[in-house]
Amino acid sequence: MEKNFPLSPSDEPQKANIATAELVVFQPLTRSSVTYEDIPLPAVPKVEEQGSPPLISTINASTFSAYASISPSGNIEQLLEKDISSVNHRYNESALKPQDVSTYPVVLTAINVNEFQVSANTKTSHCNNRLKSFVEYDGVICQIDKVTQEPKDEILNCVLSFTEEREVYDLDRCQSFYVIHVKTSISEADVIIPKEQLDTLYSLLKKRFPEISFNADCGKAKELFKQYIAERYIQDKAAMKSTKVNKYPGWGKAFEAKKFHPGQNEDGDTLLTLPTVDQNHRYNLYDYGLKLLKLAPFEVVLPLFLHAHSGFVRKLFQEGSHPIQYVPTLIAPTGSRKTSLAKIFFLLFNHETYASFNDTDRAIELVSTHYKDQTVIFDDCKLTNDKTLLAKFEKFIRPLSESQGRAKSSEAGSRLERTQQMHTAIITAESYPNELQQSSKLRLLPIFMNQEDVNNQVLTDFQNDKAHAKQHLKAARLDEYMVLFIRYIEEHYDDIVCMVQNTSPVYGISQHARINAMYQVQALLAKIILDFGVWCNYHSQEQANILYQQWCDTIKGLVIANNELCNDATPTTLFLRTLANGEAANEVTYAPDKATYWANPDQYVGIIHQTDLILIPSPAFAYVEKTCQRLGRRMEYTMDTIANRLRDEGISKGYGGSDRKKLRPYTKLTKGTKKMDVICIPLSNYSKLTMEEE
Repeated sequence: MEKNFPLSPSDEPQKANIATAELVVFQPLTRSSVTYEDIPLPAVPKVEEQGSPPLISTINASTFSAYASISPSGNIEQLLEKDISSVNHRYNESALKPQDVSTYPVVLTAINVNEFQVSANTKTSHCNNRLKSFVEYDGVICQIDKVTQEPKDEILNCVLSFTEEREVYDLDRCQSFYVIHVKTSISEADVIIPKEQLDTLYSLLKKRFPEISFNADCGKAKELFKQYIAERYIQDKAAMKSTKVNKYPGWGKAFEAKKFHPGQNEDGDTLLTLPTVDQNHRYNLYDYGLKLLKLAPFEVVLPLFLHAHSGFVRKLFQEGSHPIQYVPTLIAPTGSRKTSLAKIFFLLFNHETYASFNDTDRAIELVSTHYKDQTVIFDDCKLTNDKTLLAKFEKFIRPLSESQGRAKSSEAGSRLERTQQMHTAIITAESYPNELQQSSKLRLLPIFMNQEDVNNQVLTDFQNDKAHAKQHLKAARLDEYMVLFIRYIEEHYDDIVCMVQNTSPVYGISQHARINAMYQVQALLAKIILDFGVWCNYHSQEQANILYQQWCDTIKGLVIANNELCNDATPTTLFLRTLANGEAANEVTYAPDKATYWANPDQYVGIIHQTDLILIPSPAFAYVEKTCQRLGRRMEYTMDTIANRLRDEGISKGYGGSDRKKLRPYTKLTKGTKKMDVICIPLSNYSKLTMEEE
């Protein structure tokens, strides 16, 4: 393997040979890692001292006739066969002269630039790593004989290397992992294992690599493998990479708390695809975001637009002592495209799933966790007269507004865990949940939308952009807008928290503190988004202030309407109060007696008879339904449902015959052969419900 190449100068020094070799580990080189010193010429060995040339062992070396050289950038590169020269004086490329160069016979070999080991003791030509008690070669771990220092017993048919220590931060704890590179005779890959489970590494490897097995002839293979892991860890520790990641998307908790993280699972996969945004395009991206306000009438779309940003600032509002404690509820009939509208606003980045109250509690919790610091869609909630769904809704809405979930025991009951609702939410429904208790209604912000309210052309444009981006594996423009908003929040994190914290509480809009807080949070969202527009050079601060006042006026009208709904305790109360308000406005007339009614029945919706109010169901219900529509509400119940509830709540008198166990909700009004169903309500009950102060 030894080759000599003569020099042209006649005064060539005598040839030298390398007599000894030591274990050398070549690390990756850079410019900064290379120093230049005077290199004295080696002494010429005597003939009797010259021994046989050493064996230099490498990996992945198919031939042994190439050179290695250090390039100017510090990389190790393969050279063609030529002289390997030693420089007598300090290296100076510009001043290098032929007489300064001498050549010696050298050993030619091929090297692997990633991992190079030289061993004077190991006589195999395929050894790539030697530990204290083990040697790795040809993808096999062998024990070294303590006496001969030669490979003794094969232990396992794979080789390992520790490449990374990874700390993964969960919502309330941190778990540490090792990333281990595994190479077998037919494959190689990284495996990730919790540190505390390192003693079970073989079981994990066997599941991932079926070709791996202990040597059956080595009785202590399992114990030796544990020793090998320890020695391999000691060797790799200095070069191991150390990383910290947040498991779930959103703002950091244990570290980098003011940075919005995409999230990363234990396998290193990114959970949330956050596109890179060029801030030079801030104006155009903000302009695109404002196009959301063209999707529907302003009073419908503004609260949705504001809430689309709420998940990303939820943590800041909590730190500023003004937590977001309400859930907008988009209420519209079937076919109104309310779900499509919600998807445009809230199904951002690579999210494709949303929740439903038909899901199990645990499923809802899992979806919520993966939407940390974002907004979850709860689609198509049908709560009317469904006690099971009502109970689940109550159980969900209260913890969400308090940012805490249900408590559960773990570790055989010795540890208490509580799920955390670290997100905001949007609900779509066909009807307003009148059945809820008032305390739950105060946590909702109903947004009523009619069948024809959605601008289908604008909606289609957003949908097409999203589909086109997915098809071409790039980010949708709305995703870029939201990432730009996130970057703005990161840059102004402390200022925004301070602004929220210094905001004075709002009074006077409602007697309910939650309604006032609802207005305050939306006003703060409007302020943040408009200041974001100033940062994007889209409008001036003066223009932003004018828009802020306009937006606040719209928000206030929405919140006041919500206050009225919250005061309507039940559907029966809503029904009777609407009739009473109509009577006060001379839109509803009651006949003073039966004779007057029968003389002109089309003019009346009921009859005052002695101490009772007799309601005629059809005209009474038609008036209530029409009035609710005019006010932007929907009457969510049929007349039969209202009649049954009036009876069940003891408000009306039912009809009971001798053979009836349960009263009928209707009584009969007769005249000769004519009979009709009516609802009979004592005037005392009617007055109590309709004259009660709100």
